[in-house]
Amino acid sequence: MEAHRVWTVITPLAVLLALTLALARDGGPLPGDERVARALADAPDGIAEAVSRVTSLGVWSAVVLAGAGALALGGRRRDALLLLGAVVSAELVSLALKEMADRPRPPAATMEGLAATGSFPSSSVVRVGVALGVLALLWAGARPGRHLLVAVGYALVLALVGAARVAAGEHWPSDVLGAVLLLAVWLPLVAATWGRLAFAAHGDRRPGATAASPR
Repeated sequence: MEAHRVWTVITPLAVLLALTLALARDGGPLPGDERVARALADAPDGIAEAVSRVTSLGVWSAVVLAGAGALALGGRRRDALLLLGAVVSAELVSLALKEMADRPRPPAATMEGLAATGSFPSSSVVRVGVALGVLALLWAGARPGRHLLVAVGYALVLALVGAARVAAGEHWPSDVLGAVLLLAVWLPLVAATWGRLAFAAHGDRRPGATAASPR
């Protein structure tokens, strides 16, 4: 990763760790959490339930496996490994942060059993953000003119997932913020790592780019 970009990772990482430690001391709602949660409580229940079901660990894992399988069958095994590695590692980091913060779910939360992990950060936002972020990286890496379109679409999907999880009563808005901060750290690291691997293999740093034909 270029030196001038290091701070774009260190800054969200510092904020994420500070927020995690603060919630470990007091896991109650942060300023603005309850106001935003009340505003989103009137959202249609069907949308929140559908998003919650699709982004659950079991369902989303199947979606990611299907995507990785499609990449592998298309001859892009390294891209498939990138997708799987990024999603699994981000899930583990998210679980570690949940253990550190140990923040209770909002009072309206209905998750029970093994699914009822800590509230901070939102795992649904993390897993969707990492998977779609990697796929966007692979797709847009070979299409420089589509970066803005991909970025806007990505942001809209994350906003929908985050709002739906808050509307469902399973997370505070600050849990979604924590997930976004984790994504701001994780995706650049994934992109930098993959860029180095791609350069070493083909002399091309763009994820998703094909190797140059031998002369």
